[in-house]
Amino acid sequence: MQVEIALELHDSFSFSLGQDISSGDGPAIQTAAQAVRDVFGVQAWDPVAETGLTLEEQLDILYGYLDFCEDVKKKSESGPTLPTPTDLPSSASQADQNEVTNSCSDSISMPTVANSANPCG
Repeated sequence: MQVEIALELHDSFSFSLGQDISSGDGPAIQTAAQAVRDVFGVQAWDPVAETGLTLEEQLDILYGYLDFCEDVKKKSESGPTLPTPTDLPSSASQADQNEVTNSCSDSISMPTVANSANPCG
């Protein structure tokens, strides 16, 4: 959730860059890589020091995050496995049962990187 918020609030990154990134647009790729460095706290490759991540590795972090969002979405679409009322302790109130249901039903809408929508919200 914090990553999603940080990406949404990033001053130059937008999830709508997905198509431009997929088509190889240099400025879009650089913008996405900068957002990855800012949000995930990684460094760009420094050939002199031989430290940091290449551009491809930086984008892999973004793609990995988007894949994670997709997995969460798929799992939430299949529905949570909730205890039956007889499995809940007798002291569990209806409000407690509703809280379990509500927290498990939050889903993340995740299109592919090529789509222009926010993948996690």
